[in-house]
Order: sequence, then C-alpha cells, then structure tokens
Amino acid sequence: MAIRSMLSVGWALFTSAQLAACSTSSGATPVDASVEAASRGDGAAESGSDGMVDSGGAPDASADAGAADVSAPCQAAQVPCDGGCADRCLVTLATGQLMPTAIAVDSSNVYWSNAPQTGAGAVMKCAVAGGTPATFASAPLVYGIALDADYVYWLQYGSGLLKAPIAGGTPQTLASTMNAHALAKGASGLYWSEGVLQAVMGVGLDGGAVTTLASGFEAYGVGVSTQSVYFTSIGAGVDEVSLGGGIPLSFAGGGGALAVDSAGVYCNTGTGSSIVGMGLSGGNIVTLATYSNGYTPLAAVTIAVDGKNVYWTQPGGVMKVPVGGGAVTTLAAIDLSQSPLGIAVDDTSVYWTSMDVTTDVGTVTRLTPK
Repeated sequence: MAIRSMLSVGWALFTSAQLAACSTSSGATPVDASVEAASRGDGAAESGSDGMVDSGGAPDASADAGAADVSAPCQAAQVPCDGGCADRCLVTLATGQLMPTAIAVDSSNVYWSNAPQTGAGAVMKCAVAGGTPATFASAPLVYGIALDADYVYWLQYGSGLLKAPIAGGTPQTLASTMNAHALAKGASGLYWSEGVLQAVMGVGLDGGAVTTLASGFEAYGVGVSTQSVYFTSIGAGVDEVSLGGGIPLSFAGGGGALAVDSAGVYCNTGTGSSIVGMGLSGGNIVTLATYSNGYTPLAAVTIAVDGKNVYWTQPGGVMKVPVGGGAVTTLAAIDLSQSPLGIAVDDTSVYWTSMDVTTDVGTVTRLTPK
C-alpha cells in the first residue's frame, strides 16, 4: 500500500533558551496551555494499564528535552522557549522534507523517513537537541522505522527490511518484502504486514528464516508484546497471534493504527468513531476517546503509548488521552492544509511528521513537555 494510498484511507474514513533547530528556517514557538482543546472521553481505566511502546516515564515539566540551559527563571510548570518561558514549547526540527512519514526517537536522535512517490528517498537523522539534519541512509519509500541501542531498522516498500548500525555503516538486508508498510520490533524479532501477500511476517533481529505468522489479512497496524504479535485489519478488528505463528485469535473493536504496551492494546474502532484500549488477551474494551467534531481516530496513521497516555495524529491536530480514559487534549492544532503523519514519544516530548497535502513538502516537529 503506497504512502499516498495510506493517507487516502485515513482521510476518506472521516470523508538554548532559544532552542536550536534542524533547519535554518525553523524555530521554537511558545504554546499557551489555554489554547489546548479538551473534551471528555468515556470508559473506566483497566487496572495496571501502563505504556512501554515508546520508552518514557512521567514527563519532567521543568526541563525541555532539547534545551541546553534549564536554569532559566521559569515557573516550575514551564520550560525555556524562544528566549522566554512557556507552558509548552513547540520546536520545528526540520523543514523542507519531502513526504516525511515514519518517525522514531531514542535518547539522542530523531529518525524519520523522506518517502516521495518518485525519486530518491532517505532515512534522515537529527539530534533531539537540534542541529543539521543528515541522511542516515538512502532508502526509497520507507514505511516503518524501529530502533534499539545498536541499530536502526526500516522497511522499504517493494524492496526489503534493512538495518544499519546507529553509529553508521553499510545497511544489511534482513528480509525481502513486497509492499510492507507497518513495522514493530520485539525483544528478539521484527514483525511487519505484507499487503500483496495479505500476511503478517516475522524475522530475527539478525535476519534468517522469515516466518509467516498469519495469512489472509490485509493488516494495517502491527504491534508486539513479549508473547504475541497484534495487528489490525481494515474494517475487521484486532487479531493476536503467537510470536512463532499459529491460529490468530480475533478481538473486536479495531481497524486502523495500533500500539501495544505491557498491559494493553490501543487502536481505532472499526467504525472510526473512537480510540479504544483492551487487555493483551482481549476482554473488556475501554473507550478512551470519542469524537463529534467531524474527525475520526481512523484518520490517524500512527499511535504511540508511554507510561501514562495514548498519543495520535489526526487531521487538525496531535492528540493525547490517559491510557485509562479521561480528558482528551489537543497538544497541537494543525491547519487542515497540513497532514500530520507519524508520531513518537520519549521521556519528555512528543515528535511528529507532517506534510502539505498538495505539495507533499513537510516538517518534523517536537513539543515539550508532552
């Protein structure tokens, strides 16, 4: 499924006090908490639900992830931003990116894909503290990026699953793929969806034999726990299959973007009216966010989870809600001429890619604290 097609699915289903940046035209923008839009979700919290998909704990509101000087005379709940103080600081890390899509972050760097439909693409890299963006690897049509302490992994549409050392080096092909577009990394393997084969696949972190975990599914989102792989199918639901493959177990309530943490699965509903959470074995489905503003969570391309909240992008903004339900917060309002795409979080910040819906030229942005 090409990136433009992926976007059309989402849209159609709803009809430093001065922080350094990775582009000379970028900068930091104070965000007043009073402009945040909040609405109430429904559903009760599931006992013990916490997040581990994107590493992170409780946000430290006293420090900006990219600020070298955290001793500015700001109030306890504020961060240094653009020579002053703000409740949140919005930083454009990179501009002029051609169809920026997938994104991942570690303690030092942000990685994202530039994936134009024609021409050369790349996996890009930029320090979370700002700096000059660099090409980590030339790679066309990258639809998924994953990280660990030693390697960057990525999916190339119609080509393969590759990895390269985080310190730099020659990419290694781990598996051949056809039109893979969703990637999840577990402790010992990598998992992805194959559109042409209508299958969910897996391979070891060093390559080797490729396993077909499940077939007969047009999978959209993929996530992994310590024992299972979870995937969504458009218009169908959430399915779980063992890391070694087998007969999938179907849950209700899924359909699009998906994230998994140590206690639950978070995804869009099949109707696109809600984001829901459920246990790793299914069971009670908790509605985390519902919508009446004309946008639906199915417009999200990706969902991220940390120790407290579920985050997602949708036309019009970047959102979050507590993992157990509660107030839905608009972290950043985005003009409808811009399409927010990938999302990732770390201990302090949320990062996302977005692009102009006409030109496909876009940006990489960070918001601190999340």
